[in-house]
Amino acid sequence: MLQITPPLSGPVLASSSNMYECETYTAAFHHRKHLEGHMGDHDHWPECETCPRTFGTQRACDQHMDDTDHWAPLFDCETCTKDFGSQNATNQHMTAVGHWAPKFSCEICSKKFLLATVQIRIK
Repeated sequence: MLQITPPLSGPVLASSSNMYECETYTAAFHHRKHLEGHMGDHDHWPECETCPRTFGTQRACDQHMDDTDHWAPLFDCETCTKDFGSQNATNQHMTAVGHWAPKFSCEICSKKFLLATVQIRIK
């Protein structure tokens, strides 16, 4: 849901071309109002990770999240040092690169398995 957002603030004027640039797409506009129209039409105003506020620039959004500690919690991979913005993204990473830590130990040989069903079938 797009919130009513105040006019853009911050450095969106491209210094070399005197154009207002979209921070999401490779689009540039001669007039600030055209950029604001583009941002509203395409619904990609930068959004706070935890509250419904939207911002004219990513920099303003980041500043808000710093000031209010509104950064979303991060989810860590169980094996490496990477972290992700959602548990689903973390699970996808861990599956894609095989980073799931084995959780089930065989009572006979002490081998570790990711799934209890594998451990049972091997017995």
